[in-house]
Amino acid sequence: MPGKSLGGRESFDELRRDIVSERDVVDARVADHDLQLVNALHRVADAFENIAESLEADRRDRRVQLDTVEFLLRELVLGFAQPTAAPPVVLGGSIDPDALADGPHRRVDIDLSDGPMTVGTIVEVRSRFHDRWVHGFAVSEYIPGPTRRGYRLRRITDTDQLPLLFDAADVRRTAVANDLPAVEEVEEPEPSMWR
Repeated sequence: MPGKSLGGRESFDELRRDIVSERDVVDARVADHDLQLVNALHRVADAFENIAESLEADRRDRRVQLDTVEFLLRELVLGFAQPTAAPPVVLGGSIDPDALADGPHRRVDIDLSDGPMTVGTIVEVRSRFHDRWVHGFAVSEYIPGPTRRGYRLRRITDTDQLPLLFDAADVRRTAVANDLPAVEEVEEPEPSMWR
């Protein structure tokens, strides 16, 4: 009997060693599989990051292309208009500090901002390509924005609105007398069977 118990103990220890070694093999395989899975997820994340960067670059390129096309269309519209006859007038001057009522250290604020122009105001538009102001336009709509404001314009010779938005910095009230006649909006006659 003592031999049997000793043999049973040895077989139990062998079984235990076999189970431990099998568990170590399985743990190594699971760790290797987990490492491969983590590496695959990193590759997928890198691929998504590259795709996102590529999409962002494409978006920036499209914005630049759209700005370029808008600039060319704008300059094409302005290229057919007549330049302003009179050169721009520069006003200047100085302020004598002693002429101020409260003394020489009084702060003076000068507001050079111009409010929005009303619909129908005759304006000139700056052509950046030709570096000149072009007349022959009127304001048809004011568009306020969060960072900049702009105007939709029409030619004075017709009532159709131009399909572009002009930045407020590129539009100014006409400084010279414009000899182009303003076109009045004509009311459409009643519809008839001849139309």
